[in-house]
Amino acid sequence: LEGLSVLGHAGQPVEDMLRSMRGLDHMDALRLCLQAMHLAPTAPDTLPMPPFETEDPFVIREVPHLLFSGNHERPQHEWSPAPRGAEATSGTQLVLVPAFHIHPSVVLVSLRDPRDVRVQDLGVAGAGVPSAGAVDASMADASA
Repeated sequence: LEGLSVLGHAGQPVEDMLRSMRGLDHMDALRLCLQAMHLAPTAPDTLPMPPFETEDPFVIREVPHLLFSGNHERPQHEWSPAPRGAEATSGTQLVLVPAFHIHPSVVLVSLRDPRDVRVQDLGVAGAGVPSAGAVDASMADASA
């Protein structure tokens, strides 16, 4: 993306790390992935996937400008400086993307400067979506 390297996952590796280690929050786990240069440090031991035959596909070979993890309770981001160069944008933006059904929002990251992150909230979770009880009640009314 215009010279910006982006890498991420749906959140299972971060959740699995939290089950395996005490004292970490979601951002700590994502930061640990970056420090270890591994997208899924607990795979294949505790994540359901086949064992690796020749090489580990989750090794991060180049420090990304943006590392994201999805399906979290709330949006969060943190800039992590990296030894990539002397520019101010030499580093990695770590982003926790919220699960849309829990926190309806969009996380926007600037392609020119990945340190520029904005979260656009789109409303209240569940707004406009009837609950299961409301759907059951409306179906009962329709059949009456």
